[in-house]
This record gives sequence, structure tokens and C-alpha cells, in this order.
Amino acid sequence: MPNGERGYEPSDTQKFDCTAAKASLAKAKSAGVTDAQLATLHYMYSASSARKVTAEFFQQQWQTCLGINVTVDAVESKTYARNLRTHNYSIGGVSGWQADYPDGQDWFDIFVTGSGNQFSGWSNKQYDDLVQKGDNAPKQADRDTAYSAAQKLLEQEAPVMFLYQDEKFLLIASKVKGYTKTALDDDWIGDVATPTSMYIAA
Repeated sequence: MPNGERGYEPSDTQKFDCTAAKASLAKAKSAGVTDAQLATLHYMYSASSARKVTAEFFQQQWQTCLGINVTVDAVESKTYARNLRTHNYSIGGVSGWQADYPDGQDWFDIFVTGSGNQFSGWSNKQYDDLVQKGDNAPKQADRDTAYSAAQKLLEQEAPVMFLYQDEKFLLIASKVKGYTKTALDDDWIGDVATPTSMYIAA
């Protein structure tokens, strides 16, 4: 869960660890992954200058840390979206998500089996059951527990990489009072504030 939303855990971080990455690669090779297969890896991204910088950074890190040469492919946005939906890629580029409402359900249902927003093809019944348990639990504490367990399982199996959380700065006139920023304001600025809490000072 992102910072600012219920369920965010400050201690739940992902740190760069080249040694661990090398160990994971060695484990994959011992399980049958070959250098020839690794040489066919392509990183697909939706063409833009910002995404290009990200793609080239990943490419450099894979080469520097793991000695893997990953080809980066810039494709136009419609092709990118179609390839994601049809799983026509080896490594999919950055895709974002902005919550529609402040609840863990809007994040965790992305990765359940059959979700229209789940582009990796990953499927895990235990995860699905935990999310459903959280969705159906009448008590908030029980929902939090189920979603937290689902999050840990998602991170452990890693069908996706969680890279960063956008940060935005808002310029608000001094005469606007009672405004409280929320995590949803990255896209829906002011939409989730209680209407009666905001006013224009005389």
C-alpha cells in the first residue's frame, strides 16, 4: 500500500541488493533457465522520453549487476496496451495505478485471477482467497489483516515490481481554508476532501 493510505507499512520496503539478485539468478539457472533464454529478454515500454530514461536505467542495472543484456523496445501506447492485455511481452514496462477510493480493496483486486487490470498472468488461489476475505469482512481490523497477508504474498511471489510513488506539489491560495491533502489528490485533487471543510476566506 502506498504512503498516505490505510494499510501503508513504513517498514515494508524494498532495498537494492545486487548480491541477492545474483543468488536468485543462480537459483533460476540451477532450475533450468539458460543463458540463451536470458539473451532473448526484451523490456517493452510505452514510448516517451520519461519512460525511455527508466528503460535505459533498468537495462544498465541488469547488465552491471547480473551481466544480462536486455533489449529495450519502445512501442506506441496502443500497441503497448494490447501487448500487455495479450501477454505478448517478456518484461512489461512501467504502468501506474491511482486509487479511485481510499481503501485497500481498490489496490489488491488488481492482482486477483481474471482481473482486467492484471497483465502478468499471475494466479494464486491463496492470494485470491485473502483478498476475498478482506472484501467480505465486516470489521475493519479483519479486513486490514487479510489485506496485509495478501500484500506480503504478492511481494514474495513478485509478479510485478513496485518501483516508486509519485509525489506532487500543490499551490493553494492563502484564502483557501480547510483543505487537507490526501493520497488520492495525485490525480483527483480536492475531490476526496469533505466539501463542507473547504471555504474561501473573506
